[in-house]
Amino acid sequence: MSIIKLVRRNIMFKPLQSLIACLAVMASIAMAVLVLLMADGVHSGLSTAAEPFPIVAGSKGSPNQLVLNTVFLKDTPMSNISYEEVEKLRANKNVALAIPFGYGDNYRGFRLAGTEKEIFDYEINPKRGKWLHLAEGRAFETPFEAVVGARMAQMTGLKVGDTFQTSHGMVQVPGSKGHAQSYKVVGILQPVNGPYDQCVLTDIKSIWAAHAGHGAAAQGVTGVLIKPAGYAQALAVLSQYRNSKEMQVVFPSQIIIELFAVMGDAEKLLQIISCGVISLALVIIACTTYWAAAMRRHDNAIMRAIGAGQKQIIKINFMQGMLLSCIGTLLGTAAGHGAFSALAYLLRQKTAVNLTAGFTVQEGVMLAVVILAATVFSFIPAAAACRRQAADDL
Repeated sequence: MSIIKLVRRNIMFKPLQSLIACLAVMASIAMAVLVLLMADGVHSGLSTAAEPFPIVAGSKGSPNQLVLNTVFLKDTPMSNISYEEVEKLRANKNVALAIPFGYGDNYRGFRLAGTEKEIFDYEINPKRGKWLHLAEGRAFETPFEAVVGARMAQMTGLKVGDTFQTSHGMVQVPGSKGHAQSYKVVGILQPVNGPYDQCVLTDIKSIWAAHAGHGAAAQGVTGVLIKPAGYAQALAVLSQYRNSKEMQVVFPSQIIIELFAVMGDAEKLLQIISCGVISLALVIIACTTYWAAAMRRHDNAIMRAIGAGQKQIIKINFMQGMLLSCIGTLLGTAAGHGAFSALAYLLRQKTAVNLTAGFTVQEGVMLAVVILAATVFSFIPAAAACRRQAADDL
């Protein structure tokens, strides 16, 4: 009988022990992979969501709240600034494009964003091209025409030609009375892999008309997307409005960097947890391979009694340990990616932030270390098995 067939027979002969060994390795590897993917995915997801917003302007107040409002469509909207500020920005030689946003209403909990049709021509950069692309229909042309985000259309069932009414505020309150005006869906966006997959875009004049007589400032703007003419011009815009009493100008990417800096201790803790989980995985692999070898002492003694050589015993035990470790590692890697995908899906449903993390360098290094450790841990008990007296294990 060949060594490979003998190894397979030994594993199948004790299926429970083999299963426990694989599951122990799989669980530890899955935890380590999940921690690594979450650390990488959260950072990339927030950065991707902020990419279409090089600069954001809004009323004086918390920069974090302004970014949450405009970029992530979260938190309570800040007070408005006058539309005249948008016109001043457009007249600024350092500004290539200024697009206003107005918030304040929702449809079934999905935020309504008033803006202007120029947003459909907005290009993030030459490589990325346009930010928004229509999957169906057309862009809005007049007030109370709406273009629905891809995920919102999927979750609400809204189609081109449908009409709906919005409610005041960021969330829908049961029993609350909606605005009298109805919006007509004229287009549905392709996915943008960000918060704007879960919103309604409409002419900003719709927001002004819906809130006329509600005490809202005429032609108010909650935020402004600013595309600078260049990097130097971006710094110039920031400098020009640094001491402005009317509004503030911020870089969303800088806010995200500052957020991760504030979360530095949490990130370090996550790294410590990751190292701890990886160390645990190595310990479990060592214990598993030793335990598996100990369970085969009687089999080894029988093989030696019938004439099997030391090299054959070492090969058989080494291959069994490596096979169980590699199967557990592969299953653990798959389980870790599966768990990350599930968590990313749940977060995307809640926030529309798309966590993306493929096979990372850190993951590759971890798996290489694990396989190397498994090689060592499989060889040591295999070699030790040959030093025992066969009679002691019969």
